[in-house]
Amino acid sequence: MMILFNPIILRMIYIVNNGTSILEKIVDHVKGHGFESNILEVSQLEGHDFSLAKGVILSGGPAHLSQQSQEEREDYLSHFAFVKNIEVPVLGICLGHQIMGLLYGSGIDSGEVIDGHFSVDILEEGHLFSGVESPSVFMQQHSDFVGVPEGFQKMAGSETCHNEAMQCPTRRRYGVQFHPEASGEHGRRLIWNFLDLC
Repeated sequence: MMILFNPIILRMIYIVNNGTSILEKIVDHVKGHGFESNILEVSQLEGHDFSLAKGVILSGGPAHLSQQSQEEREDYLSHFAFVKNIEVPVLGICLGHQIMGLLYGSGIDSGEVIDGHFSVDILEEGHLFSGVESPSVFMQQHSDFVGVPEGFQKMAGSETCHNEAMQCPTRRRYGVQFHPEASGEHGRRLIWNFLDLC
């Protein structure tokens, strides 16, 4: 008996919606590189089957993790325990970047509100920044700042944020504090580079 495989299922990216107002921009970039999207709300994560995922993107959102109590933060992060268990690549954007850092043991601090387009210096190109010139301008909107966890490598920084991007290639975990989905050609290139890893 011949078994038919759905090509859409074979190229599925799971996008975790943390409440971002520009979710469709992520979806558009994913679709533009030949992948389909499965959007999950945070409330749907516990016990979810990620076996069909080729990669996962954690979106930005309005939550301020630095302002939560330790108990509140741990409860919120518990929804994302799957990140440490799945084998496919994961990209965290803004809040997703902060979630990634906290999951792997970094600290988080509150600071000045950063809102606008800012120059980012790429310190380690890796695959994520392949074809992206340094410095490049990316859109940012945040006031929380996460450190670089042990086992991760800082990839980019700026005058407004020490840890603009980080990676752990052995785990295939990547995080960017800025919003590549709203940053023109440089941002599109970065997202497509991530999708190439998937």
